[in-house]
Amino acid sequence: MAAKKKAKKLKKKKSSPMLMIAIPLLCSLLIIFSGVFLWLMWGEGDSRYANAVAKTLFPQRSLSGVSISDEPKELYNMQISAAVTHSERGSYQNITVDSGAVVLKNKTVLGDLTVTPKAGKGDIELCNIVVRGKIVINGGGHVTLDGVTAPIIESNSRYGTEFLITGETAIQQLVPYGKTVINESELADGYYGIKRITASDSDDLKLVTLKAGTVEQTVPKTAEEKNEK
Repeated sequence: MAAKKKAKKLKKKKSSPMLMIAIPLLCSLLIIFSGVFLWLMWGEGDSRYANAVAKTLFPQRSLSGVSISDEPKELYNMQISAAVTHSERGSYQNITVDSGAVVLKNKTVLGDLTVTPKAGKGDIELCNIVVRGKIVINGGGHVTLDGVTAPIIESNSRYGTEFLITGETAIQQLVPYGKTVINESELADGYYGIKRITASDSDDLKLVTLKAGTVEQTVPKTAEEKNEK
């Protein structure tokens, strides 16, 4: 009898450490999932704990020259600092391109998409992109727009910009500064490409191929508008 009691005591002692690990682990998982549920249901701003969980699950990420910064209560900002093709579908607040040889696909941008002078004369390709703000081209030599929708593009690259407008692209207005070449020979049927061009100097603007009725008007900018540049 004494031996049996001793054996039972030993079994109890062996099972205790497992329980001590399993119970806190299950509790932790329950708390984490509860926090994620609250974050998804009521937003990041309504719970400090939900915010903490969100930051743990979605920290700042960097991959092949692409960094996505964590902006609480807003969409992410994307910054491209090296030649890359980024095709993952997603929505962003702003996208900044600091390099040439960049291909961006399947993005929605609520703010602006900016190509900076750091892109040099490198090629930039935008495919299936919707921009709610504006597209700013301050760098890059050859820019391809394939299935891009935006209200306005401002182009002011020191090297001049050659636009190839293709596919289902619809741009309401282009404001070019400096030498600009526009080729719309590969637009899809039913799409107008660039609807209106406001050029500061018509001598700098070269329209290689335009679809019939693509450009409503080309308006030279006033001296006042030029000074605002």
